[in-house]
Amino acid sequence: MKPRCLSTELEAIDSLNDEEREVIERLYYQDESTRIAAKALNLHKTSLIRKRDRILAKLKKMLEGNI
Repeated sequence: MKPRCLSTELEAIDSLNDEEREVIERLYYQDESTRIAAKALNLHKTSLIRKRDRILAKLKKMLEGNI
């Protein structure tokens, strides 16, 4: 596995759609809990967790060069 470059990670996040990017920003940059982020996004907590998992899988594929 090659070392990751910060700009590559930021580019991957920038390539997400607005809704996906907002989920990542709230959970990881603003350090909101899933309960608070779900309420702000008008989602059930379980739905937010599933969405987060799909987004993280998508980012992983991008960073591994599969997308």
